[in-house]
Amino acid sequence: MGMILLSRLGPGDPHQLYVIANGITATGFLVMAVVVAVAGWRGWQARLFASAALGQALWAGALLVTGPGGAVASVLYTLHLAAWSVFLASMLPGRLSGLPLTGSLGSVLLVGLKAVLVYAGPGGGGAELAAALRTELTLDLLATILALLLAVGVFHAAGESKRWALKFICFPLAMVFAFDLVLLSQSLAMGLPGVEYVNLSALLNAVAVPLVAWGVHRCGFWAEEIVVSRQAALYSITLIGVGAYLLAVSVVALLLERGVGTMVVPLRDGLLVASILLVAFLLSSGSTRARIKGFVGRHLYVQRYDYALEWRKFMHTLSEEDPDSPLETRIIRACADLMEVPGGALWLTEAGRLHLAATWNYRAAGVQPGRVAEALFQDRTGDWTCLYGRRLAASPFGADPSAWAAIPLPWGGSLVGVIVLSPPRAPHTIDAQDEDLLMLIARQCSSFVKEHRAVRSLEETRQFAKFNRQYAFVAHDIKNIVSQLSVMVRNFERHYDNPAFRDDIQTTINNAVDRLQEMLKRLARFEAGEAALEPQEELRAYDMVREQVAERAASAPCPVRLAADAAAKGARIRTSRERFTVVLGHLLSNACEANGSSGSVQVSMALSDREIVLDISDEGPGMSFEFVRDYLFQPFRTTKASGYGVGAYQCREFAREQGGDLDVISSPGSGTTMRLRLPVVGAVVAEPAAS
Repeated sequence: MGMILLSRLGPGDPHQLYVIANGITATGFLVMAVVVAVAGWRGWQARLFASAALGQALWAGALLVTGPGGAVASVLYTLHLAAWSVFLASMLPGRLSGLPLTGSLGSVLLVGLKAVLVYAGPGGGGAELAAALRTELTLDLLATILALLLAVGVFHAAGESKRWALKFICFPLAMVFAFDLVLLSQSLAMGLPGVEYVNLSALLNAVAVPLVAWGVHRCGFWAEEIVVSRQAALYSITLIGVGAYLLAVSVVALLLERGVGTMVVPLRDGLLVASILLVAFLLSSGSTRARIKGFVGRHLYVQRYDYALEWRKFMHTLSEEDPDSPLETRIIRACADLMEVPGGALWLTEAGRLHLAATWNYRAAGVQPGRVAEALFQDRTGDWTCLYGRRLAASPFGADPSAWAAIPLPWGGSLVGVIVLSPPRAPHTIDAQDEDLLMLIARQCSSFVKEHRAVRSLEETRQFAKFNRQYAFVAHDIKNIVSQLSVMVRNFERHYDNPAFRDDIQTTINNAVDRLQEMLKRLARFEAGEAALEPQEELRAYDMVREQVAERAASAPCPVRLAADAAAKGARIRTSRERFTVVLGHLLSNACEANGSSGSVQVSMALSDREIVLDISDEGPGMSFEFVRDYLFQPFRTTKASGYGVGAYQCREFAREQGGDLDVISSPGSGTTMRLRLPVVGAVVAEPAAS
C-alpha cells in the first residue's frame, strides 16, 4: 500500500509540497516536545503532551523516509493517534490520576496489534492481503474517530476562561483528525486516495504546527491542571459513550457487509435508522441521564454535587414567574430535580396539622398525616433529618407506597411542612451528602413558604383595610348629613312658618337623599369588585362653593362669608361633583365646629399659577404643628367623641388625586385655615366681582 501511494507522488511540485510540509510538521512538533518536556516535566499533562508531540514528529519523519504507506509510518500513525487520545483524555474533568497509566497500557496494546498486523500479516497479494489492509484501515479509523471525539469533547467541556487557549490546540487537531477520517473512509469504500489528498493531509498537519504551538503558549497546562464543571463532565461522558456506540455500529455494519451478500444495503440502512432511534431514546430518557449523572458523581469526583451549580438551578426554579406553576409546585419540582426523581407532594402545616398543599407527577394514596411531632424529623442531638428507609416506613408517610423520602421544612424549632418524594429514576440510596444538601434546600424552601404566607396575609389585611376604610368614609359622610338634618329639626318649630325656611328644608332633604343614593351606588360597585371611580366632569368651582356656603349658612349656627376674585369665579376644574361636594361639606363643618357657639367662617377663593386656592378659615382654638404633622391626616385617629378620623385624610387624598394638595395654616390660639389647591382646566374667563 505504501509503495503504491509513494509511486503516485512523482517528481515536481507535488513531491516538493509533500517533503516541505512533512519536514515542517516533524521539526515543529519535535521542538514543541523538547520545550514542553524541559519546561514542565514535573507536570503529568506536560509529559503526555510531549509524548504526543514526539509521536507526531516521528510519524512525520517516517513519512519523509518511507512514504505514507511504509510499515514504520503505518505503525507510527497509530502510535501518534493513541498518544494524542491519552493526552486529550487527561484534559477531561474528574479523577484522572489513573487515566495516563490506563491510557498508556491501552495505547501499547493498540500499537502492538497494529504492528502485528503490519509485520506478521500475509505477504504477496490476493484476497488475504486485501483483507489485512482493510483490517488495518478499520483499526486506524476507530482510533481516528476516538481522537476526534476527544478533541471536540475537551473544548466543549472546558469553561469559558479556558476555551480561549484550548481552541488553538483542539481546533487544529480536530481538523487533522477529521480529514484523516475522510481519507480512511474513502480508502475503505473506494480504494487508495490520490496524490492530491496525501499532499493536502501533509499540508494540514504543517498548518497545525504554529496553531498548536500558540495554544501551548496560551494554555500553560504544565503549570496548573484544567478543572471543568460536573455538567461539562456529564456532556463529555455522554459524547464519548455515543462515539463508542457508533463505533460498535460501524463494526457490526462491516461484519454484515462480509456475511450477507446482496442483502447488505437494506440491512445496513436498517441498522443505521435503528441505531439513531436508539440513541435518541436513550438521550431523552430521564433514567439514562440520572444513571450517567450518578456515575460521574461517584467515580470522577470526591464530592458528589457541584453545590454552586445545584444552588443556582434550585433558586432559578423557585424564582421563575409562571402563573401555571405556583410556589408550592415549584418547591416540589426543585427538590425532585435535585434528587433525579419524577415527582413528589408538599404537605404544609395549618392550625397544627399537615394538609396536602400540592402535588407534582404524584398521586397521594389517601394518606392523612394529621398532627406530626417535630421530634419525628429530629435525631438524638435535635438536628433535623430526612426520613427514608425504615424510618420512613415507621412514620405516617410510610403508608403511601409511592413515598421514597420525606424531607422536613424547618423554621426555627417548628415544622412548616414536609416534602414527600417518589422513588428515583435510577437506583439510589440516600447518604450523608444527599441529606446535607436536602436539608440546606429545605431550610430555604421554608423561608420561601413563610414569606409567601406573610405576603398573602398582608394582602388580605390590605383588602380588609380597604373595605373598612370605604365603610368608614361612608359612615363619615352619613354623619355629616345627619348633622345637617339635626340642625334643621331643632329649628323646625321656631322657623316652620317661614316660607324660606321650608324651602331650605326641602332643598337640604333632597340633597341628603341624592347623596345617600350615591353612597349606596358606590358601596354596590365596591362589593362587586369594580373600581369606585365617580364620573369626572368640568365644573365651575365658584358655583359649587357658593352652593355649599349657602346650604351651610341655612343649617349651621355660625355665619359663613364667601369672597372670590374675578379670575377665581370663572375658573373651571375637572373632578367628581359628588366627591367635591363631600370635601367642601367636611371642611365647612369642621370650621363651624371649631368656632363653637361664636365666631364666623371666612371662605375666600383666588387664582394662583393655574390653581384654584380655596381658603376656609375659622376662629377656633387652632392646632399645634406637631398635631398637624402626626395626627391630623392619620386615618382612624380622631379627638372627637363621635368622629371616625377619616375626614381630613379623605380631603387631602382627594386633592392629591386631582393634582393639588391640602395645606394647614394653624397655631394654638389663632384659628385654622385649611387651604385647598386644585388645578384649573381650559382658559380662565374672568367675571366681574359681585358686591
